[in-house]
Amino acid sequence: MALHVIFDIRFTYYFPQYEPVLKALLLEGARCDILVHPAVHPALEQQIQSRYGIECIAIDDETQAIDRVNQKRPHWFVLGHGIANMERIHPPTQTALIFHGLDSSFKAATLAPGLNAFDVRFLSGRGRSQFLKQALPDVTYVESGFAKLDPLMPPDKRHKEPQFLTRRGLDPKKKTLLYAPTFYPSSLENFPRRFPKDFRHYNILIKAHDFTLNKKKYRHQLKKLTHWASFDNVYLASDEEFSLLPFMSAADLMISDTSSAVYEFAALNKPVIICGFIYLRWSYRGPFRAKAKKRLDASTEAFQKLAEKVPKYSALKAAVERDIQHPKRLEKERLEISDQVVGPRDGLCSQRIVDYLKRHAAD
Repeated sequence: MALHVIFDIRFTYYFPQYEPVLKALLLEGARCDILVHPAVHPALEQQIQSRYGIECIAIDDETQAIDRVNQKRPHWFVLGHGIANMERIHPPTQTALIFHGLDSSFKAATLAPGLNAFDVRFLSGRGRSQFLKQALPDVTYVESGFAKLDPLMPPDKRHKEPQFLTRRGLDPKKKTLLYAPTFYPSSLENFPRRFPKDFRHYNILIKAHDFTLNKKKYRHQLKKLTHWASFDNVYLASDEEFSLLPFMSAADLMISDTSSAVYEFAALNKPVIICGFIYLRWSYRGPFRAKAKKRLDASTEAFQKLAEKVPKYSALKAAVERDIQHPKRLEKERLEISDQVVGPRDGLCSQRIVDYLKRHAAD
């Protein structure tokens, strides 16, 4: 009997985490189904259908997800987050966690109590494996590596594709910056409207978070991005360009803030600059600043070892020029931290996951 796996996509940005594993499973002859929640962009469903011939199954909530799984009785149910009532899932189905971000980073979400209910959790790097095993001891842990980056690995064997830039109206002869802010807490609000003009000698790729592009709460961020997109040296990724990977591949340097994409880009052994001038809501200012510190947690401290952190926008240009001229300046730190957080950079992480799923599928 062919291996049967069901993937659960709660948000659009989950899919790039799953896609290399999905590809590897299909190559092995596995049967794959995909559940999509209401927040998933309809264009992603269309892309999955056209690329893989898989018709996504729309569900309203976690209860429906479990009902569908029990109806189909797959060998594995793969999620990127914890859900309630996983004990309702009937044998022979087992549950696997491919976390929706880097689970070896220091984000508090990696320790959510519901993550202790999985049968297996695939870890990106070994940096926090011992800590996670102590904090959430009821799960089997497999250090597979970060499958999302498989298409770009190994980085020393890949070459930039100029047509990616030319198709987006940019000049392949220029150095390319990738600005990839998170939605909150973000540096975006503290960037001036003149940002593209200040960096007119560079291409600027902007890959915003899915929430920035699609949630009303962050409409003010989208307004600024739309203004920047009117400049000739700027390309703003649409909400139908779901994956960050081609943008990382095309860029020479990343500018970000508190996004774990910093680790992903550093794993390609390219320079990263962290914006320390993030915007905080009123509820996180003054005497409530401790709340912000908790929200940012220890991950930003780790960023500082692999990237230069600039305290204000006026210092950004000099930092960019310095790293463009000396891209290997923090190479040792980047690779050491990548080894701990991202794990093996051999392009075989998804295959390790598939091999485990095959070996441990219940009859």
